[in-house]
Amino acid sequence: MSENIVIGDVRPRIQALGDGVQSTFVYPFAIFKETDLEVYLDDVLQLSGYSVNGAGQSAGGSVVFNTPPATNVVVTLRRYLKIERMSDFAEGGAFHAAVINQELDYLVALSQQNAEEIVRSVKLDPTDGDAGLILPLKDQRANACLVFDQQGSPVVGPAVDDIAQAQSNAEIAAQAAADASGSASMAETERLIAQTACDVSITARDQAISAAQHTFSIFTFSAQGGETSFKGLDDAGKPLLYTPGVILVDLNGALLEDGVDFVAINGYEICGFMPLSTGDVLTLRAFGSFSVTAEMDDIKAESARQVETLRSAGLAETTNMQTYAQQMADIVNNVTAGSFFNLDGNGDVMPALTPLHSKMHELDVNGDIQPL
Repeated sequence: MSENIVIGDVRPRIQALGDGVQSTFVYPFAIFKETDLEVYLDDVLQLSGYSVNGAGQSAGGSVVFNTPPATNVVVTLRRYLKIERMSDFAEGGAFHAAVINQELDYLVALSQQNAEEIVRSVKLDPTDGDAGLILPLKDQRANACLVFDQQGSPVVGPAVDDIAQAQSNAEIAAQAAADASGSASMAETERLIAQTACDVSITARDQAISAAQHTFSIFTFSAQGGETSFKGLDDAGKPLLYTPGVILVDLNGALLEDGVDFVAINGYEICGFMPLSTGDVLTLRAFGSFSVTAEMDDIKAESARQVETLRSAGLAETTNMQTYAQQMADIVNNVTAGSFFNLDGNGDVMPALTPLHSKMHELDVNGDIQPL
């Protein structure tokens, strides 16, 4: 160790990041001996696996690892001195400058060490007022959180288990909120579906009412006295229109018989009543007539056309087969010497000579050869 070591104004702690290749790391502060330097890999204090160079040098030195620290491993180098008195001066004895310099250097190094730890500790801001920062007793703060009261002093806070339970409750509440949101969304979807169904039902109802209005009408006529027939506008201003044969007529609630109690044949007038009395009410319920739709008529016509086409094709094919059978029968029964048949331009077999019918066979209605 040099007798002229200088303790510069350098923070006695440095950090670097390993890359898996670099094995030498420099520290820029002075140490008195190799054991004054602490070496950490991440948060683990290393007791071996490296060597320290530069002890006793004012500019510091380096640490060389046997194996380069892995990638992203934090390398921490710091000077940490024991608080001790390394020498003593006897009354009236020798007073050597080297000894006192070493003692003073050691004291300065300890002061830097204390300053480093103070910087990394909880402390009051220079502008803050005084506050008692004494921690509660160990038994009181065990498994509890540390909080600050209105005066800024540390006091015991909630238990760790209570905070864990609160966090669990918060997660449950968050999940419940998410579930509620999902339920609300589903409910809104179902509401829209229900609204759509309602709209469809209303539309169907309106269409049914419209259809009913076109197929069923009620007309009411109040007699003034002496009427035997009615036509034109009824009491509600609707013109009387009906289909003969599909109406119901009642007088003062009593059903009348068509053709006996009244006559309704032209679709716009009803007559043949006995003279009515003043205040009599005649009610006519007219039902609309129904017929096969044009589409059904078209389907029926198309079906008939296809059936006829198939029937015609079948008849034509049957005729062709009968002709062919007749030709073959004629060829078979031909007794004239020479060529019996040849092919025409269509490739069909045709008799070459005038065929003679056999006295032993004949063709039946299907063109088949049958014995006589």
